[in-house]
Amino acid sequence: MKKIITLLVFLLGLSVSQGQWKSIAHYDRMASSEDPATMPWNITTKATYAGIRSVLVTDDLDGDGKLEIIATDYSNGGRVHVFEYVGDGNLELVWSAPDNLVTPHTESSPRWVQTGDLDGDGDMEIIFPVGPRYELGKLVVFEYKGSDNDYGTAPALIMEADQFVATDGLGIFRSDRERGTVFDFDSDGKDELIFSNEDKNVYIFGVTGNIGGFASWNIEGGDPIINPINGLSAGSHMQSIPVDYDGDGVKEIVNHHWAYYGFWSIEPSGTNQYDYPSAPNPSGVLGPTYYEFYKTRNKDATAFMGLAVADVDGDGKEEIAGLAHSTLDVTLISQPFGAVGVDVWDDSAKCSVIGSRSDYGLSSSSSFWGLYAADLNNNGKDEILVGGFYGENVLSFEYSGAGDILDSTSYNVSTVYTGEPEDQWEWLEVTIRDSAGLFDTSYSKGAWGNPGVMKMSHGDITGSGNYELVLALQQDPPYDSTAYTYQSWDGSAFVEDSVINRLRPRSVNLRIISKDGLTGVYENLDLSLVTPDDYVLEQNYPNPFNPTTTINFSLPLDKQISLTVYDVLGKEVKTLLDNEDLKKGTYQVTWDGTNNFNQKVASGNYIYTLRFGNFSKSAKMTLLK
Repeated sequence: MKKIITLLVFLLGLSVSQGQWKSIAHYDRMASSEDPATMPWNITTKATYAGIRSVLVTDDLDGDGKLEIIATDYSNGGRVHVFEYVGDGNLELVWSAPDNLVTPHTESSPRWVQTGDLDGDGDMEIIFPVGPRYELGKLVVFEYKGSDNDYGTAPALIMEADQFVATDGLGIFRSDRERGTVFDFDSDGKDELIFSNEDKNVYIFGVTGNIGGFASWNIEGGDPIINPINGLSAGSHMQSIPVDYDGDGVKEIVNHHWAYYGFWSIEPSGTNQYDYPSAPNPSGVLGPTYYEFYKTRNKDATAFMGLAVADVDGDGKEEIAGLAHSTLDVTLISQPFGAVGVDVWDDSAKCSVIGSRSDYGLSSSSSFWGLYAADLNNNGKDEILVGGFYGENVLSFEYSGAGDILDSTSYNVSTVYTGEPEDQWEWLEVTIRDSAGLFDTSYSKGAWGNPGVMKMSHGDITGSGNYELVLALQQDPPYDSTAYTYQSWDGSAFVEDSVINRLRPRSVNLRIISKDGLTGVYENLDLSLVTPDDYVLEQNYPNPFNPTTTINFSLPLDKQISLTVYDVLGKEVKTLLDNEDLKKGTYQVTWDGTNNFNQKVASGNYIYTLRFGNFSKSAKMTLLK
């Protein structure tokens, strides 16, 4: 079990108005000895962009009273992992999607993960895209199977990237965008799905039938025959989000494109009914149906890592926060109360810059990257959170309560979390030169330096009554190891003698930070992260054996487990433990060489398997007579 050390962080520079946060847990993948085929975030072929691109705190998918953390993983063909706080200071990896969902896997995906109930049957689904950008990619849906944290070993529903090209004239779906949205837009009790298409149009998908049985995708909105006015932008579709921008209690669908910060909207009007624009934009890109807010600035920009819905002043009307790439502006879009319909994108003054990287002297071009919004301090107003790299890992923009919400001076800006000091992170390369006994050592880092915050999510994960903020971290290069290059002088030049790669002990991808929101007192709270690596199944002894052998195993926490003996063909021979609830500790079980009918079995090789939750470990033993 890997003990997580709490880091007490001293915040410098920017004023701190909402309290300091501390790191309470992180996942360090290089501390694991798991099989590379199953170990999370194990990059074996792709050298860059390792880590977690996206993270999501869910609302108890399996009904066990615990929130889940879902994190994306580029490795092993692209998949996701589910973590759960199981009490007593333990955060456990409870489910992983199968590997190699798409072959070959040549792109960095999945970049987003969502949960929902697409078929309305009450069983929650995990939805994410995998695969290359276009033809070979797919969207996969895993559905809860009814037992604790079990979402299956294969997708329950798939949408191929080119599924609607021949039949409906749609383009190919993209798996390389940063956001997809699952939400019940039409309030019919079933969630819908929107994600990006290469043809730049916005399509709303629903599910007919029951996932896991007979289910199929259908186009609820954006069908080219019904809604010919769809592709309003010349730029790529980046994201669609549900926003109640007019304060009427109904969420509109706001669509964002990579074309000078372009926006337009769709109005849900009934079950499977959506009001798209009825005519082309009369004023081109400046409203009222579609507006490019950065057009007059001649700056092509997009909220690359995604938009966030925020009610910054707590008035019940929602705003749209974004981080404009490449200007690195923190923007806010606000429509007035009563801005009903889709022809409301008509004024550049509705979008304002409330902060920019240059305002705070941040040096890295990627210092502003991930963006999120949440009411972390429970005062009824959402804070806009911006993630970056060390020194400004997470900044908060909070409305002061006075002044125009589109005025940057109306916001208090604070550092929520600074990350770890730079000297806590090892170098990418160390070069040691020997010149006649005089040694010179040089160091180099990667393009991004320390890990950066890509995306964020929050929830009361530990059940403490206070929110935790979960950070998805990435690094380029991923810093799995440090390369030590030894060179010597041959009289005319330095020549390479050897290169030794040493694993970095601090390759962190997932971080959870917390503060006591009630008292403001900071307590040391250490979490232990439990992975399948922490369940120990020892080699039986004696081995080979006759007539009996002993099997030892250790559990890192209280767990329901099974221990079973199989023959080499996978047929069950003997159940030694059957779904037994055992306490944390070490156990010893004896097998007497009989089957489930108490009959002596033949000599040969056998497999014994320890099953715990959705994972298992196996070993081989030999019976000789």
